[in-house]
Amino acid sequence: MYVSTQDFLNLYNNEEFASVFRGRVDMLVANANALIDNTLAPANRYVLPFNPVPEEIKQIIIDITRYHVMGEAKIWTNVYDGKWLDDLRKRYEDALAMLEKIRNGEYMLAAPLIPDSGRIRYYSQDRVFTTLTLDSY
Repeated sequence: MYVSTQDFLNLYNNEEFASVFRGRVDMLVANANALIDNTLAPANRYVLPFNPVPEEIKQIIIDITRYHVMGEAKIWTNVYDGKWLDDLRKRYEDALAMLEKIRNGEYMLAAPLIPDSGRIRYYSQDRVFTTLTLDSY
């Protein structure tokens, strides 16, 4: 696990999440952690699980978890104004976009890469016999 529930709760005022059961917060943190491996594993770029965990990965998990926890807390309209909610949604969307960039190789983490030697490469020369060259026979 890259970020624990306690790591998450230490960052924010626990009163924000008082209406969400601790077990539910545990599950949402675990889901966000699993999302990282499930998204990055198919790209076969990084050695997973991360050790040490890059700060970007921790921030992605925190932003995704907070978005879902706040939705579970059902305090969207009771406590916070629209701008704060828009900022929270933007951070969530930015976290998902950053994860996609990492997966696609558009953003590189300071983390161990999987050695490239196991990949199959295919190289070919230009065709010798084409439709034009065969027409002359």
